[in-house]
Amino acid sequence: GKENAYFANIYTAGEGEELAAVGFYATGQDTEYEVYTVTDVEGSVQFGRRILAASGTLKNAGFYTIDFRKPVELPDGKKFAVIVSINTPGSVHPVAIEYNSPDKNLRVDLSDGEGYISFKGTSWERVEEEQKCNVCLKAYTRKTEDTENEG
Repeated sequence: GKENAYFANIYTAGEGEELAAVGFYATGQDTEYEVYTVTDVEGSVQFGRRILAASGTLKNAGFYTIDFRKPVELPDGKKFAVIVSINTPGSVHPVAIEYNSPDKNLRVDLSDGEGYISFKGTSWERVEEEQKCNVCLKAYTRKTEDTENEG
């Protein structure tokens, strides 16, 4: 019900990966965002250790991929979080979500994610459990340049 909010997702890194970009929706015009990361995370309790990775303003509504100026090194096999602070003027739903919609016969897999929403970035709600939805947030990783190919 507000034009600003935080949303996050926890992912598990593969071997020799770095976080290079994220993707999310702007639900309206002139959306301001800040993207943060937390490495070696177990849950939302560690979200306070977030480090700013990117920020800016998105002129139009739509899906955006935000490239990081400097990729974030990810420890092999460890969980990491991407956190987005978003402000969409005039919006009452600034965070894009997906959910099961019986009237449109749409089904969403809620068992594969670990998404969170917060109004102020301090107290977090697990959306799959509390809201029966997923946040629309993607993390794009790539192999690090110093990883040797086996074979």
